[in-house]
Amino acid sequence: MAIAESTPRWDWSVEGYIPPDRIEADLPLHTEADASIDPITYELIRHALWNINTEHGQTIAKVSGSPFAIYVHDLNPAITDEVGELVYGGQYIQHMCAGAPSAVQWVLEYRSDNPGIADGDVYLSNDPWIGVNHQQDIVLLKPVFVEGSIFAWVTSTLHQYDMGGTTPSSFCPDARDTYWEPTPIPPMRLLAGGEMLADVEEMVVRKSRLSELVRLDLHAMIAGINIAQRRMLELCDRYGPAIVKGVMRKISDDSERVFVSRLESIPDGVWRDRSYLEMALPGDPGIYKVEISVTKEGDTLTFSNRGTDPQVGAINSTIISFKGCIMTALIGALLHDQLFAHGGPMRHIQFDPEPGTLTCARHPAAVTAGTATAMSLVLCQAQTVISKMIACSSNAPDRAEATAKPGSSQYPILSMGGVSQWGTPFATIALEPIMSGVGAFMNRDGVSTGGYPFDPKAMAPNVEHNEQSFPLLTLYRREQIDSGGPGRHRGGASAVSAFVPHGAERIELATAASGVWQPTGSGIFGGGNALPSHFRLRRGSDVAEQLRNGTVPVDMDKIAGDDVYLEPKQTGIVQNVVDVLEMDYPAAGGFGDPFERDPSAVATDVEEGIVSPRGASLNYGVAVRVTEESVEVDEEETKQLRDEELERRRKESRPSVQVPQASGVEPRDGRVLIADVIEIEFKSGSSIFRCQACNEELGRDVTSYKRGSSTVPSTRF
Repeated sequence: MAIAESTPRWDWSVEGYIPPDRIEADLPLHTEADASIDPITYELIRHALWNINTEHGQTIAKVSGSPFAIYVHDLNPAITDEVGELVYGGQYIQHMCAGAPSAVQWVLEYRSDNPGIADGDVYLSNDPWIGVNHQQDIVLLKPVFVEGSIFAWVTSTLHQYDMGGTTPSSFCPDARDTYWEPTPIPPMRLLAGGEMLADVEEMVVRKSRLSELVRLDLHAMIAGINIAQRRMLELCDRYGPAIVKGVMRKISDDSERVFVSRLESIPDGVWRDRSYLEMALPGDPGIYKVEISVTKEGDTLTFSNRGTDPQVGAINSTIISFKGCIMTALIGALLHDQLFAHGGPMRHIQFDPEPGTLTCARHPAAVTAGTATAMSLVLCQAQTVISKMIACSSNAPDRAEATAKPGSSQYPILSMGGVSQWGTPFATIALEPIMSGVGAFMNRDGVSTGGYPFDPKAMAPNVEHNEQSFPLLTLYRREQIDSGGPGRHRGGASAVSAFVPHGAERIELATAASGVWQPTGSGIFGGGNALPSHFRLRRGSDVAEQLRNGTVPVDMDKIAGDDVYLEPKQTGIVQNVVDVLEMDYPAAGGFGDPFERDPSAVATDVEEGIVSPRGASLNYGVAVRVTEESVEVDEEETKQLRDEELERRRKESRPSVQVPQASGVEPRDGRVLIADVIEIEFKSGSSIFRCQACNEELGRDVTSYKRGSSTVPSTRF
């Protein structure tokens, strides 16, 4: 491939990297692919490639020992072809996979000539505008050479304990711009010809408060990519590079065909979601709007963030994160059976974000806290607009994948640092928020403390591991009652936990969160919002006295002291040995009108401790009688509660003030389902929006059913 132009097109101030058209002419690329592969050979090699990623990730976790790798799986290995098209992402945190192709393509364009790309080289970067979500993530890129040509790339991304910046663990809620944060490193060689470049390694680890742990993580990642490279070469030796490359091409092509076939059952249209983030910097009372939309036209989806507020403070994320969020949401909804093969479907995805906004920030915006704020929100918003889209599908199994926002709509970062019980420096974040709820589905409840849907291997850290590694004592950790969003199907509940310093006199804390003042776990199609998160610090507690008396406190209401509620963005917090820190995590949204939920299901929720009797009455219109033996529905009072709610809705309803939006549905005779209970009837060239539940006409020949709907001010959920 010849050099197309002499002047690089890279501009550090813009929104992201454009795929390459400048690759050094002498750089050898392996492109030969056998198109005639028998099915058995195809399946053998396809699953071998899948297993390469699995072994790659397991190697990192085993060698590193980092809780980020073991529990949260804040890592992802990937395999791309010779020019960076993703073949397989790993079964770990999915939004990391968007950065791998971009980083490979950047290296091909800007490093192929100087310093060059050779067998045994490994490139490193932590630049959020090139190949990672924030500076705490490091990506390693290794070309796999076969017969003197670049056959493929194996990549590895892992979140690091600490990379510097204003706050231990490097989530910097007080950062005005990226110069307050760890310095982004553009791709540079870490290994040359298989040999570690000591100066580069020292430059990377020198930035960290925990340099030896970062060094260990780097070596774990190198072990992982070396294993992946070795397995790739073994495949090529056994089957021949042309056959293996043919399988790689077919994996992407097959995944593309599945994706396009599922789009065929969905009418063209536009679907939108709006949510909000609070507090861009400590002391800031602001609330900031985040918009996302998906437009389907034929076999192409276009995602936009038009309408999102301008970048501000420390809550921004980059175009790499925006793309990763979209990819992740598509995997769960439309590619759940494709073994994380993203490359082919991405041929049908277009991105149209507005640069300089919260979710497509320009350099030098602050972005270290963006993964827990703007990026997390976009990921769940993408899931929402895709759910709205597939709810219109004529294919019932695809419709069943529609879901409300999960609890991972925010990750409430609680940074901890100081001197450990072992007398050594430590810095980490609380990993318990991985125990968030999974959103409610069209046909079933969400999963309480089910983890993150974008991390299929996620699990909460063991209490014993936390207490061994860090100077803290956990008092309790349990599911939080009334946290899941109410709905015809209930959102998954989240959890709450509390701890005190142990083996240390104090712990230094900082928060970097949203979804505290403004709920982000919103429901869908009438479902209710989930409980937001909070940080409560009880000063001067009597925990030590209770423990000496043989009592383990399991409820903040039974612990003496004075409460301080921490703000979503706050630094300089000191937790002394007598202070208790309680935090709970965002839960998941509900699906459908909660007053349509089966009363017996609500009674079961009460019996299992997921919903309180008061929550059953307030949020579901269900009265229950609770005895020591059982929980029973009071049918007469339940009917009265629900009738009263229906009458309230009728009296207080008012015309919708929603902005009109085109339905985009192709006119043809018949009926098309476009939402949970909304359909369009096409008849003799006319379109009629109708509610299936009551057969009420919502508009004729209008651009959106919302123009004919009414809204009801709600005091519930």
